[in-house]
Order: sequence, then C-alpha cells, then structure tokens
Amino acid sequence: MKREVLIKVKGIQSMEGRDDAEEPVELVIPGIYERDEEVSRLFYEERMEELDETPTMNVVEFTGQSLTVHKTGLVNVDMVFEPGKMNIAFYETPYGILDM
Repeated sequence: MKREVLIKVKGIQSMEGRDDAEEPVELVIPGIYERDEEVSRLFYEERMEELDETPTMNVVEFTGQSLTVHKTGLVNVDMVFEPGKMNIAFYETPYGILDM
C-alpha cells in the first residue's frame, strides 16, 4: 500500500547540560506513506531555510519495536530509536559532524 500524506513532526531540540537551550521544533510537510508486511515507511523531502541547496531526503521506518530515521542529502544520518536503549549516531551537516 502506498499513498500521499501530510506528515507532522514535533519535537524539542536541546543540548545536554543546558536547560535554557530547549527549543520546540515542528515540521508539517507532504510525503508518501508506504506499508508492506513487516515495515511502515514515511518518505519526505526537507530543505534548510538558510541554505537553498540540495534537499535532504528522509525515510522513517517503523517496525515492531523500533523506529529508524535515515537522512541523505545536505544532512546525512541513520538514527535508531528503541525502547530502553541508547544508540549513537553521527549527524553530518554542512557545518560539521555532531555526535548524537
């Protein structure tokens, strides 16, 4: 199954050790929802406002017990979210690499 959807992503950006640095983030963007027997996926393109360059293609995969975010383009990262686990990711940006 595949269909066009409107994707809404809400979160909070923060820096460890700085409570005053928390900033809410919200993105509403058109995308594609795809589902097969084992995985549901969202596909959407993201552009950084201050950089009118190559967009970042995002793929969010939902499986039984995990969520994976793949970003490729201007920003590159593979982030895995699993209940009770801490994972490390290297977030590549035009300004450098961030450990997450």
